[in-house]
Amino acid sequence: MEELLLRYTRLSDRSLTQLASGISDNQSLRRLDVSENKLDGDHFGDLVAALSSPTCRVEGITLCGINLIDEQMPVFTRLSQNRNLKYLEFSSNAISDRSAGYIVELIRTSSSLQEIRLEIENFSAESKERLRDFGNSRPGLKIIIW
Repeated sequence: MEELLLRYTRLSDRSLTQLASGISDNQSLRRLDVSENKLDGDHFGDLVAALSSPTCRVEGITLCGINLIDEQMPVFTRLSQNRNLKYLEFSSNAISDRSAGYIVELIRTSSSLQEIRLEIENFSAESKERLRDFGNSRPGLKIIIW
């Protein structure tokens, strides 16, 4: 299985541990979309840990509308350890300017990331500009913010 689309599936917090295990065991999975699920429980870190592993083969991760908040963003910097990650989308979440630094850190430390998409209403114009400028300084990286 190369693509796992779990959008609007009402994933439970407990199911994230099993999903993380499946990601760790499946070396053919290339794309994961868990959008529009409420992923704010205790086991969300298990999922991020699996996706952050240097052996993880997932190249594209879509995390739109998962109730992501600023306090969860520090764990996302670990995604840079995934040497295959090329695409990441964080749109429609409740993160704000406080998370911009974590996103910059993820981009700075991820050598494989080629595209990141952000639709963040709570970002100021300054944070959006900072992210765009940072993206322009790294060849081969496309940052799409709207």
